[in-house]
Amino acid sequence: PPPQAPQQTSLGVKTPPGKRAVTAMIDKLSAVGGLVSPGDYVDIIAHLSIPADENNSKEMKKASVTLFQNVLVLAVSANMQPGQGMEAQQQAASLPITFALDPQEAGLMTFAEEHGKLQLSLRSPTETDAYKITGASWEALADYIKTTQGTDLGISKKKEKNSKAPAKETQPIEIFRGGQ
Repeated sequence: PPPQAPQQTSLGVKTPPGKRAVTAMIDKLSAVGGLVSPGDYVDIIAHLSIPADENNSKEMKKASVTLFQNVLVLAVSANMQPGQGMEAQQQAASLPITFALDPQEAGLMTFAEEHGKLQLSLRSPTETDAYKITGASWEALADYIKTTQGTDLGISKKKEKNSKAPAKETQPIEIFRGGQ
């Protein structure tokens, strides 16, 4: 008998309980060169444009942060089968990738996609650990290079605008009571 094609199950059936299927458009290079596949687990990194301060939303600063770790890829384009459709993925400039996220994460990822660019980092199937990861900035990069390689990039941390001037050095006041 001829081999049977794998059965396509609906996306709703493939979505784990408590999760929501959420699709984001990711360019091929940011989708691990288009090599991400349904069933893979990824970390989702956001490159965001953030208002420089709460009063001036016209000035923007850039930040890169790991939004979520160990996220299940449910589908790439309309493909829900692991390892299939890779040739088509290699031809596309960008890919609609569907993730399994909890409801709060779904909203946050949609917001991040609206205000920046998403990138994926592919995980080993045996690694499920989550890490506390510092957001990426010029200061964070300079600190990392100095700590790991001993090289100072000459990038200093910006001083707070609202920082108070240092207090003047004063002499302590002595109070004498009862003739002491």
